[in-house]
Amino acid sequence: MSGYMGAFLKVNLSEKSIKKEPLKRDLTEKFIGGKGFAAKILFDEVKANIDPLSPENLLLFMTGPLTGTKCPSTRIAIVTKSPLTNAFNDSYVGGFIGPELKFAGYDGLIIKGRGENPVLLYIKDEDVDILNAGNLWGKNNFETERHIKKIYGKDHRVACIGRAGEKLVKYASINTEYYRQAGRGGVGAVMGSKNLKAIVIKGSNKVEVDNPELLDKSSKKVLERLRSSEWSKTLTKTGTATSVPFSSSNSLLPTRNFQSGTFEEAEKISGEHAKENLWDKNEACFNCPIACGHIGRVRSGEFSGSEVGGPEYETCAMLGSNCGLSDLNALAHINMLCDDLGLDTISTGNVIAFAMECYERGILSTHDLDGIDAKWGDPTAMIALITKIAEREGIGNLLAEGVKRASKAIGGGSEKFAMHVKGLEMPGWGVRGAPSMGLHYATCTSGASHERAWMIGYDLGFTNAPDGRKLERYSIADKADVVKYVQDLNSMRDSLVLCDFVFSAIDTSLCLQLLNAVTGFNLSEEEYTRTGERIWNLTKCFNLREGLDKKDDSLPSRLFDEPLPAGEAKGRKIDRKEFELALSNYYGVRGWDENGVPTKEKLIELGIDFNL
Repeated sequence: MSGYMGAFLKVNLSEKSIKKEPLKRDLTEKFIGGKGFAAKILFDEVKANIDPLSPENLLLFMTGPLTGTKCPSTRIAIVTKSPLTNAFNDSYVGGFIGPELKFAGYDGLIIKGRGENPVLLYIKDEDVDILNAGNLWGKNNFETERHIKKIYGKDHRVACIGRAGEKLVKYASINTEYYRQAGRGGVGAVMGSKNLKAIVIKGSNKVEVDNPELLDKSSKKVLERLRSSEWSKTLTKTGTATSVPFSSSNSLLPTRNFQSGTFEEAEKISGEHAKENLWDKNEACFNCPIACGHIGRVRSGEFSGSEVGGPEYETCAMLGSNCGLSDLNALAHINMLCDDLGLDTISTGNVIAFAMECYERGILSTHDLDGIDAKWGDPTAMIALITKIAEREGIGNLLAEGVKRASKAIGGGSEKFAMHVKGLEMPGWGVRGAPSMGLHYATCTSGASHERAWMIGYDLGFTNAPDGRKLERYSIADKADVVKYVQDLNSMRDSLVLCDFVFSAIDTSLCLQLLNAVTGFNLSEEEYTRTGERIWNLTKCFNLREGLDKKDDSLPSRLFDEPLPAGEAKGRKIDRKEFELALSNYYGVRGWDENGVPTKEKLIELGIDFNL
């Protein structure tokens, strides 16, 4: 099959078994790769209601048909049942590990079970082994990767966990290439629950494509668009953090636990400021001309010498403004600390801001916080909390559970400002100034993820609806069809598996041309978008089977009850009645019933062959 290596690598750590499983053509045609493959495998092979941290859960590393080809910037999907949400969870990371897995001869890696002791999974083409990793257990990410590359060589690609993953922090990340993370939903905790410290990959194969000439032509078009795109040029120069002032000026920047959408010192944590004071060089993913990654070092002050990849926009928002922190050097050091320990910077910033607000309101005392004076913007307090979270020490043991569980345990009204959807902490884009982003967060099957559908451009008027109509910024009920459209389209992006930034520079017809050139499927545009819809519906079915329902398709109370206190969207909040109407409209355009359950007719239409 062109575009595919024709096999999955299945590893059971409990049984110490390794086998190569043929890739079925029907799976490729109906689910494409990446997220699509993972959704089908997770639904078929993970029993309902299992503990996500049990050996029975699967940890999936899935590539797509474009991975490892001339098409620029392909990633890897890391998918599991989340310990944070008990729902479908897909997290993505760039770098080189996705292409390397394909070069080793595999379209995906399926991991089950639990090692009796800490283990390392070594993959070099057909040579696959489960090795003892006792000497690595207890080390953090940077030291782990350095140690592995010293032994196996710098040309080997590594995915590993730090102390947070070992300690099963429910929002632990998986690290690769030192500065790249699959962060969301606790994928690192699932890896830690399997006693799997690291995966090491080296491949020597090539990806065969159906139409090399068409792929060359299509890839050149992609490169031309990327090189002419002003956004791509901006990413190269000042990275995603360039959006911090923009977000603040539009009342979208989470500030002090989402109490506000504007941060008075946004410029101090911007990409422009980082470019002048922090960054030394750019870093690119496999075959990508953008090089949006930035590597730097703190040059002065208390944190001098700290090396960091980033900080990216989400880190600036969640560990910066959301915690009231405007010191870029401190932010860079904290970013480095989270990456090394293996903590998702989005969830970590959300959790710390929650603790700070509890402290501000007198719900938590200094005694409750193990002596930490958790004032807004205090890097010393943040570092202390992060260290305790990663080690699950004292208050860190509770905060390691995420804001949903922590707020239930703490009480005192803190549930009203626990900023999560389905248990997944909200990212760095507020919604009172962009309501359709709120509808997406509420309906997203993985919880509050900005990457599954970034709706900001539609709300701010940069992008019209697919039918050409102009959308009013603060409306929500009339945007249900647009939210569905973007979610389905991005499901295809995440199945190909394409980088967000490459995807944003090209259109559906060019994506389809790339897919058909690589695979020879000759899908029509209608079949392409219908496949994305099929994949989204399957993840919804997984969640319904796990017990999630309509009540989980909602937003934190703060967003309904508290208007923004300042900025361009001052006085704005999400209207509950309009939100309920928007949710009803969304279920309608999806072909689901009034409770958000896909109808039998919709499942048949999509070729999903089971009943709920």
